[in-house]
Amino acid sequence: MAPRSVQKLVESFKEVTDLRDSEATAWLTKYKWNLEDAVEAFLTQTSMNSQGKNYLTQEQKGSLINLFNKYKHDGEDYIGIDGTIQYIEDLEFEVEDPVVLALAEFLESTQMGVFERAKFVNNWEKAGISSIHEMRQKVLEFQRSLENDEQFLKKVYDFTFKFLLENNQRTLLKDTAVEYWKLLLSHYFGEEKMSQWCQFINDEWQFAITKDQWQMLFLFMSEWNQKDNFIESYDENAAWPSMMDTFVEYLRAKTSS
Repeated sequence: MAPRSVQKLVESFKEVTDLRDSEATAWLTKYKWNLEDAVEAFLTQTSMNSQGKNYLTQEQKGSLINLFNKYKHDGEDYIGIDGTIQYIEDLEFEVEDPVVLALAEFLESTQMGVFERAKFVNNWEKAGISSIHEMRQKVLEFQRSLENDEQFLKKVYDFTFKFLLENNQRTLLKDTAVEYWKLLLSHYFGEEKMSQWCQFINDEWQFAITKDQWQMLFLFMSEWNQKDNFIESYDENAAWPSMMDTFVEYLRAKTSS
């Protein structure tokens, strides 16, 4: 499917559901980009969820709040960087593990190393989870999904762009982008492909990375992953960003030299 057609479907789905780009893309991917089927499934699930939400008991809710208070910044209503590091360690993960980005997406974090009380408590409550042990099991589930579920990986990947922006930034420094491309995509799309891409960025690309470029790279890698002759048969008229055109030219030149 042409990249621009993909974006039109995403926008149409968002108009009906009021979801974010990453969430809309996840639903459409699940239903093979059939807009009508995806919307119907979303509305059906929303209706079912409203009738049977998974709430904690008062005792469990109290345990969850106490857990948040254990890590929160003194005198504040959020978990800061020190508390976040301790929280991740208590979950038995490394701070640099890509699954931490999946956790940040789940808890709707808007800033590196910060978890707000409302999002932390509400999202874990909706999941019916109130203990570190249960949270670890959920994060292990995220980890498996990152490794095996392209839809879930894309949701976390799309979230990561905005999550990494600082202050009023609209673009990512290319060094930051390269670091997180390797972190998030190497396992799923293969280290060789990501190494070639990142080498191109380091050698040839002189600009910061836009949101559109970030998002389109995932679609590009997905196509490349599915088609062995993707680079050889690449169509410069298929509405890919010029960055991808330049990369293909770079790769073809290296292959033929």
